Amino acid sequence: MEGEPPVIPVPVPVPGSITDIAELELPDIDPTDPALQLLPGMPSAASPVLGAEQVPTLKEFYVSSHGETMYEPLITNAPMGNVEGIPAGKRVTIYYKLRGGQAQSVLVRTNSVSRGRKFINANEYKNYLEIHILGEIVGESSVGVVQEVYVYTPNPDGPDHRVLAYSRDERGMFRGQFSVPNISYSTETREFITGMKEVEELSPADPSSPVFTHKTTPDINPDMPSFYPGAASALDTDGIFFDALSPGNSLLGLLFLGSGDRVHEDRWSPPYYADFAPIDLVSDTTIVNIYGSHCLNPPPDPTRARIPSPVKFIVDFPKWFTLFKEDMLKSAVEELEYQRQKYDELRQEYDELLEEAPNDPDIPDIERDLRDKTAQVDKAAQQVKAMEYLMELDADMVEEPRGGAVGRLSARQAAREERRFGPYRRGRQRAEGYRSRRRRRKTRRKTRRKTRRKTRKLANTKRRTHRRRNRKK
Repeated sequence: MEGEPPVIPVPVPVPGSITDIAELELPDIDPTDPALQLLPGMPSAASPVLGAEQVPTLKEFYVSSHGETMYEPLITNAPMGNVEGIPAGKRVTIYYKLRGGQAQSVLVRTNSVSRGRKFINANEYKNYLEIHILGEIVGESSVGVVQEVYVYTPNPDGPDHRVLAYSRDERGMFRGQFSVPNISYSTETREFITGMKEVEELSPADPSSPVFTHKTTPDINPDMPSFYPGAASALDTDGIFFDALSPGNSLLGLLFLGSGDRVHEDRWSPPYYADFAPIDLVSDTTIVNIYGSHCLNPPPDPTRARIPSPVKFIVDFPKWFTLFKEDMLKSAVEELEYQRQKYDELRQEYDELLEEAPNDPDIPDIERDLRDKTAQVDKAAQQVKAMEYLMELDADMVEEPRGGAVGRLSARQAAREERRFGPYRRGRQRAEGYRSRRRRRKTRRKTRRKTRRKTRKLANTKRRTHRRRNRKK
């Protein structure tokens, strides 16, 4: 009828997952929105012609944690370690998706999944890593050998770019095309629950508008979807994305080896946590989608007043740094705003205390903290200026060196980059003037060398002429 709002169909809930759609609290997501769609890597409906072992299996996981982008590498020019828990002949493709940008924070929302929200909006997550693994017999055991790794870079004008980061070279050896930093996860809990959840599609019968909800664990708490333990093997240890030397302390190790006895720890205890059994690789091909909802700030750098330093990645990860230059600039600006906010709060506390109690014994400590915070603000401002200058340079400024570790500059190159873009050069004009002075000094040295060569040549000519004249006499 004219004037009446259109009727929007509501997806039918899957039996055993959610019984009443009216109980769902989702103020910012419309379950019928067609924009909520799966990212690349999702298989289509199973064909009845294929056998059960040939139908790709899809697994979906949500990871909630504090996170950091490490200065240690995930990919270098050496072969990556093997992934334990993958039988021979089985293929696994992992799509690691991020909710935030590189080296940036992810804010905790009041309706966050880690606070009880029942839906995951797949459109909020962007592909970052695509990892292809093949189970092979190595020695006497079956392990997963990493075949290829792709890095997705943001593209505001269309689909994200897919860059090959790890594969076989022309000699058949596995090696990285460029270095990629690893990711760490901490187990601390403040405003949200950390850990991993398994998710599933709410309405599989309607693939045009998929919405994800959490799988419940009836034997633990039938009314609340349970978390599984995080990547860390112990409470006092930070887990990482992948570590071949310590698979039990990594996210990939958790997926393919299970949680072990972590649930019996104090923080990994029921009713909020359940044991996680390793992924059952019954099919020949398994696709694993991981939705990472965590920060990616760099760890504090002691050489830069202990503030996170995205500029430091240019030394060991130049190619990766160039791919995410825009994110690195946003990270530097975000850190500057954070340090200024902390300085203002500390300054306000100092002024109030100085006015109310001028002889308070805590005033010297606050003054020392103010000096330290001032140094951190200065370092953060220098990082922003360095990043702004780097954004103006050509993307081919940092080329991968042919020798040594992939993505690593020599000590001389690193020192030169620090002089050009470091704390001693403020702003573009100072940097250009510095380079101009270098060119003038270099030109003067060349002129002096030419003059000395001409002088020696003239002197030698005179000596030869004098010798010829003496012989004639």
